[in-house]
Amino acid sequence: MAAAGIAVPPNVEHVAIDFEATSLVDGLATSGFDPRAATFVSWLGVMVYLTESAVDAVFAFVAALPSPSEIVFTFTAPKGPDESDEIAERAAAAGERDALRADRQTREVADRARSDP
Repeated sequence: MAAAGIAVPPNVEHVAIDFEATSLVDGLATSGFDPRAATFVSWLGVMVYLTESAVDAVFAFVAALPSPSEIVFTFTAPKGPDESDEIAERAAAAGERDALRADRQTREVADRARSDP
């Protein structure tokens, strides 16, 4: 961000975490994160590269944060029965591991998050 001339606000901290090897709790323990404070989690472009269990662990962590905490995330929608898997094929051709597609459980978590006051 600094290279782009964008100042990072003092209440923002970037924390690098390998979600497959380290829990979010353990990763944030190395930072100044306060689990009692309302938190905004920006999880853009991450979920498609993780296993379902890693995704579930992050959603469980965020769901336990105090209100009015929020998460914003991106995901790849499930393909319809007549759709090709072009995205997965292109990712595989580029050497990427399979991208996780949103399943019933991920949609349920997103629905719960939208319905929470």
